[in-house]
Amino acid sequence: MDMDNEENFKVYFHENIHLRTFLRDNITGGLIHSEFFPNKEFDEMKLSNSAQRIKIEPNAGGNSVISEVLSFEFLNQVCQAELLETEMEVSYSQESSTKVDFVCKICDKKVGVSVTRAMKYRGSYTENDANDLLTKKLRGIIRSRKNCMEKWSKQILHVWVQNAETANIITVVYNNLPANIRSDTIVLVTLTSFSSIYKDERNKNTQ
Repeated sequence: MDMDNEENFKVYFHENIHLRTFLRDNITGGLIHSEFFPNKEFDEMKLSNSAQRIKIEPNAGGNSVISEVLSFEFLNQVCQAELLETEMEVSYSQESSTKVDFVCKICDKKVGVSVTRAMKYRGSYTENDANDLLTKKLRGIIRSRKNCMEKWSKQILHVWVQNAETANIITVVYNNLPANIRSDTIVLVTLTSFSSIYKDERNKNTQ
């Protein structure tokens, strides 16, 4: 499925099943492959007001602002996502709880979204790398949902990848994870070579 009605980027989904189908399922999750083709550099993109909020408001730390901003714009284009809360606006029962990057409304459902990048600064990305990443992030998003004071009904783990090999590794590892770790989380794997998404991660690794 092609979506090219936006000036900033074009999105392509590999599977026939749409993200909305998984969102309507209150019991199970799943994995979806997609691609992201930018039409301009990040600094030249005309961002929505909600994406601007994610960009300028404080977060809990880390080097992933651009990937989080573009994750929201992706969901906004594909599913008309409405931003409800940025990372530091979400309230948790435990101060030490893991946090989602933003909460949005899609298909009348409140959805917690966590964004990550499957990349390795040196060497090839391996199944061990993918297992560590997915296990940590999926467990974290489940804990976030459990501890959130304002409950949401579904969660998305948005994983940016740089090449098809990494996307395939993520898929193989995901399919072999225990059901309790996969839970009902939607794993959205998005392939893109857009350097802005990975720039902060590279900077972090060179410090």
